[in-house]
Amino acid sequence: MPQYDLYVSCTECNNVHPMGISIHLDSGPADQESLDDAYGENLLPPQVQAVDGHKTLCLKTGKRFVQKDPKRIFLKPRMVVSPRPRQEEPSGWPFRASYRAH
Repeated sequence: MPQYDLYVSCTECNNVHPMGISIHLDSGPADQESLDDAYGENLLPPQVQAVDGHKTLCLKTGKRFVQKDPKRIFLKPRMVVSPRPRQEEPSGWPFRASYRAH
């Protein structure tokens, strides 16, 4: 299930700030998109409805604000990075760092 971070356009300084909330959605936008663009007149998923009225910190002024306009609340897909498996050197020997010469 894709994970999304929520961002809002600030009512204090007009910059975009992270809400500090991530949600999982069965279906959501492929790129950053406002709630209005992503869902329009459709019913918002319960995970998105749950953050209605959530206060966000303005990183510029230090004040908390609530953004109500769905055109100014954004879903941004979270990038998932998979860990790389440990690899051996071509000769099959362990990495040089894993043994110590006496």
